[in-house]
Amino acid sequence: MPEEYRKSVFTSIIDQIDEWEKEKAKRLTQKEEKKGIHPFVTISREYGCGGYETAVELARLLSAKGKKWIAFDRKVIEGIMRDMGVSRKLAETLTTTTQSQMATFFNSIFASYPPQVAVHRKLAETIRTLTLNGYVIIVGRGGNIIARDLPKGFHIRLVAPMDWKIARIAKIMGKKSKEAEKIILEKSAARENFYREFMKFDPADTSHYDMIINNASFTSAEAAEAISAAMAARGLV
Repeated sequence: MPEEYRKSVFTSIIDQIDEWEKEKAKRLTQKEEKKGIHPFVTISREYGCGGYETAVELARLLSAKGKKWIAFDRKVIEGIMRDMGVSRKLAETLTTTTQSQMATFFNSIFASYPPQVAVHRKLAETIRTLTLNGYVIIVGRGGNIIARDLPKGFHIRLVAPMDWKIARIAKIMGKKSKEAEKIILEKSAARENFYREFMKFDPADTSHYDMIINNASFTSAEAAEAISAAMAARGLV
């Protein structure tokens, strides 16, 4: 299901960008320069949790309510970045003022970071542009850090017991349990060290999230239902 969904995103992203362009024109006409006026979701997860499956279910559920939502993970975002035409059109959905504000935002953030962090600027700019336009679900890639100052964000953290994550990774990768556990520990340590050392952000700090879900207790569809209900309670949908 995720792979089929990714293909559908690539075929429909131009139509979505065209809609964002129309909204930009409307904002210019009405002289609106509000920052982040539409809702969006970020999904952070412990390594081994299935974030994109939940995002796809949530996008379908929210889209059924009227406004089209799109789920983005690393593969989809990197696909957009590789396509220069799509990447350029996406950048053009922001007004000149918003583009200038974003440049200032990232110049201040990345100026003091070492080269291994600064290379992620293009990725961060793409995610920031998507969240500024709204009606998107960003899985991983530090989306909750990049867009944490925008007022309409709803930030999710997916967690699960180690045994559950081991079983899932072992099945997906075709590994033995011990090998799967080693992969989870190494990937988790590398990811958390990166965020703590370079982004000055502790992903395990629960205060960064609006909602934390135990993946072992819910299917992707059930988790999406819970997130949708919580967003409705906040007036975001």
